[in-house]
Amino acid sequence: MSNPTFVYEVNLSVQTEHADKFSIWLKPHIQEMLSFDGFLKAHWYRRQPIEENNNEDVVLWTVHYHLRHRQDFDNYCTQHADRMRADGLQRFPGIFSATRRLLDIHQDFI
Repeated sequence: MSNPTFVYEVNLSVQTEHADKFSIWLKPHIQEMLSFDGFLKAHWYRRQPIEENNNEDVVLWTVHYHLRHRQDFDNYCTQHADRMRADGLQRFPGIFSATRRLLDIHQDFI
């Protein structure tokens, strides 16, 4: 496996009462994302609402998808992103929010 050069970060805020059901959906969603060219691996993190001054009854997750090249991300955006995003919105209308960003790995430290 080549070293990733980009991280596609998806930050999720899910209403607590729906988090278990959302989690069941999210696992295969992440696996499907990893089937796209250039997506090498993913990490799923849980964030603490109190540390983010979030008093709502939500579960906060972040998923990092490690990508090989910027072109792999661009291809995802043009070929798959609309369908992948729409699936979650159709299944869980109004119970979650998502923000996304692409991070360019500047330097690795081991």
